[in-house]
Amino acid sequence: MKHLLLLALLTFPQPEPPPTEDPRLFERAPHPIVRQVGDGEVELVAKYAPLLFHEPEVEYVLPDGRRVDVLTERFAYEADWSYKWTEGVGQALAYAVATNRNPGLILLMKGADDERYNQCLGVITHLRSRGYNFEFIAINVENGKIWRH
Repeated sequence: MKHLLLLALLTFPQPEPPPTEDPRLFERAPHPIVRQVGDGEVELVAKYAPLLFHEPEVEYVLPDGRRVDVLTERFAYEADWSYKWTEGVGQALAYAVATNRNPGLILLMKGADDERYNQCLGVITHLRSRGYNFEFIAINVENGKIWRH
């Protein structure tokens, strides 16, 4: 039986190793969510954080390299544009766990009639009903109006 197995292994052609991959296929393209100085978000957070909080830590760096937009004694805030509100909610929850604080979201809007504000508020209200102490702040960057929920 061993001889048959050995004979079978020797007679059947072995599969060829896969061709080497083109290294360019795995180059990282710039991610559209990565914050860069000049995109407005960082500057807006730096502008509004001192107005909203007592002694905030802006761009607090976690040990794994992630950046909490604003860290206070009780909250870890993520600031995001309204079109990225779902990512902002998730990041706020992750930062809250990483810092042992409550989650907070600063929603940056370019107009007062942004429907995403209502969608985001609905989700945060639902999270609050499940016991999360979730802080929600919306800022209309066109006129500077701030809503705290």
